[in-house]
Amino acid sequence: MPPHPYKPNRFQRQNSRVGMSNLMLWCAIAVTAFCGVTTADAQDEVLVELRDGTRYEGVLVRQDASGVVIKIGEIEQTLAASEVVRLIDLPSVRERYADLRRNIADDDADQLLVLARMLRRHGELGLARLELVHILAIDPGHPEANQLKTLVDAEIELQAGRGEGKPRGAPIRADDFPVLTPEEVNLIKVFETDLARPPRLELRKGAIDRLIERYGDHQLMPQTPEGIEALRRWLPRRVLDLLFRLKARDLYGDVEVQGHPRSLERFRDHIHGNWLMRSCATSACHGGAEAGRLWLRTRAKAADATIYTNFLILERFRLADGTPLLNYEEPEASTLFQMALPAERSTRPHPPLPRSAGAWRPPMTGPEDPRMKDAVDWLRSMYTPRPEYPIDYDPPATVADEFNPEVLAPSPGGPR
Repeated sequence: MPPHPYKPNRFQRQNSRVGMSNLMLWCAIAVTAFCGVTTADAQDEVLVELRDGTRYEGVLVRQDASGVVIKIGEIEQTLAASEVVRLIDLPSVRERYADLRRNIADDDADQLLVLARMLRRHGELGLARLELVHILAIDPGHPEANQLKTLVDAEIELQAGRGEGKPRGAPIRADDFPVLTPEEVNLIKVFETDLARPPRLELRKGAIDRLIERYGDHQLMPQTPEGIEALRRWLPRRVLDLLFRLKARDLYGDVEVQGHPRSLERFRDHIHGNWLMRSCATSACHGGAEAGRLWLRTRAKAADATIYTNFLILERFRLADGTPLLNYEEPEASTLFQMALPAERSTRPHPPLPRSAGAWRPPMTGPEDPRMKDAVDWLRSMYTPRPEYPIDYDPPATVADEFNPEVLAPSPGGPR
């Protein structure tokens, strides 16, 4: 299984810890001269330094010859031009968060708490809660983190009650989880079909006519009237083989796959239904609204839309360091499988769950577990070299996912 949802693992960590003063490191951002007239964007955050050394940080409302108006929380503050020494443009809260977070060790609860407070102060309640849950996972008895989390939870509910919608970064409801369409599910089936042992195939109406119209001049196509007439009588398996040879991806959808390719039957029976849904896709791990970077669908577990959507998510998911969950060259080393093993027997152990989730129980006992063998056999049965499905799927965004928009990167394309 991929890393724990509340362990912000998308950043490259440094071993050094930051001090309290470092939480203002963004103040060294490029300084702009205080002159002229500026129209501020509603979200332009600035730091204003006065002649007496006082500093104000807030959202720039207006800047003109008379002075500067900034908004601090819900209060507007007017600062006379004669008192302003300089105006410092600050990066966005999320940019600052990303910069600060990569310099804080994952076990530094006190500095993470300072970060959570900063996020709450700037209205990033979803991200603040993400860090607070992580703090309580590593230090369940942390009193300040518990208190702040209670406060943040209440503010999130209050926002929703006021009709302000979800705070930025709040995950979608499970009912809104996007799934692949029947056409996209069928397309994956086509790509993974083993022509030596195919499932039942059917051609859509007009498939041969479209094939002739678009690829009739190709050297692999029959050129005589007799050959074209014979083509119309070909078995669907032979037509699919021709489509593969032509690399006619625009026509793959003209082949309807009844049932499942054997490799995806193995995924359905031995992976998805056997342990993935039971151990990894629980609400406390990767099946709930707080699933971190990886969220799997849990509704209608046996439906093709769920099975194939979850497969595509696993297929395209990348860890923060670019490592895929599935290693087709060395299946036993796949991160997905290694994190399903007990920590002491894994090369990449699963991180601990938050206290509220209880103790995590690995679905496999060790490398010799029959479920590991089934998992390895499944991965080896998949088509290679791996194809890149022409499917534009946007996975549900989670709080932790906000800082890595390319979590689902297309896998390297193969000849299909």
